[in-house]
Amino acid sequence: LSAVKSAIDLLASKGEIDRTRVGMGGLSFGTEITLWTVMKSDLLAAASVTSVGMSRNYYLFSSMRGKAFSKELQEFWQLRAPDETPERWRLLSPAANLDTIKAPILMQMPEQEYVVALDYAIPLIQDHRADLYVFPNEPHQKFQPRHKLAAYERNVDWFRFWLQGNEDPDPAKRTQYAHWQEMKKALSAQPAHGASKAGRRN
Repeated sequence: LSAVKSAIDLLASKGEIDRTRVGMGGLSFGTEITLWTVMKSDLLAAASVTSVGMSRNYYLFSSMRGKAFSKELQEFWQLRAPDETPERWRLLSPAANLDTIKAPILMQMPEQEYVVALDYAIPLIQDHRADLYVFPNEPHQKFQPRHKLAAYERNVDWFRFWLQGNEDPDPAKRTQYAHWQEMKKALSAQPAHGASKAGRRN
């Protein structure tokens, strides 16, 4: 977090960025860093992720891998089962930090992983703080060209919308922007950490 803040401070001090309009995205561990920054600071105005974060769902599904998973979890995250290290899970899991997530999050996830993130994605979607897209027949790293292109284009649209207030005039994107406008309106009407529970399809 201090590294992210330092980069923002440096660029802002040079007049190269507006610190109130910073976006961040990530794949794999980059998703963890992005989610951590969103959960633990107010540095970001928008975020985009494509992988899952630490959560009980992640533990539940991954535990089928047995001892290899348990070893990795302990070695890399200092985590054991949720009932064994509850404080550590509360520190790391987006599901346990929903009230601190203020920036809207775009989730563009592979079919093989998105279910794992639903324990925190669904509450965020219902609270107008996330938008979820799922790419069929994709593993951890998307490989199908049309999917990669769609994700890249939507990332650009997402950050231009939230950071610059711009919308692509392409008629095919009207539904996308209509929903993001709904999100923006709902978020502007909410307290700092979000309170609305109106849902949406996804």
